[in-house]
Amino acid sequence: DCKFAVVVFCLFVVGYVSAHYNSVWNIFTSKNDRVFVLVKRWRMSGPVRRCDYMFRKSKDDKKNELTMEMPHLNENITNGQPTNYSVTARGNTMTIKTGDLTLRTYTLVFSDGYACNILKNKGDDKCEVWAPTERVNDAAGSDCTRQLKEKCDANADDNYIRSCYVHTSN
Repeated sequence: DCKFAVVVFCLFVVGYVSAHYNSVWNIFTSKNDRVFVLVKRWRMSGPVRRCDYMFRKSKDDKKNELTMEMPHLNENITNGQPTNYSVTARGNTMTIKTGDLTLRTYTLVFSDGYACNILKNKGDDKCEVWAPTERVNDAAGSDCTRQLKEKCDANADDNYIRSCYVHTSN
């Protein structure tokens, strides 16, 4: 009886730690990872943007809010005008706002706790892959692609160019 209780407790702790680590907040605030590259896997209207990323400018641990800057680069990899966003992350949900306008709300549908973080937009069910800058190649690899196909549209486009140069305002 005692062994069973210990096993159940250990499984609970492992599950809790895994779920806590893979929360949206922990993905965006882990260690020194300040720039997170957005790997889009869906078709967009308008000009082709292939090198989007977010740069964390500040964070508020009490409110679980981040101030992010996101330059939008076109297919020629030239800098566009950066946009400032407020990102609120609670559990597996992330909301992105500009001013008082909520732009998108995402749910984390998969995270390997390292590089591959798949978020699904609640408005249109389109997915995106987010990764810390130094782990982009891992996130663009076959393991993450397989998870993306399982969790989201298997026919989605890969708009990310691996040769992107990440610019920051600092």
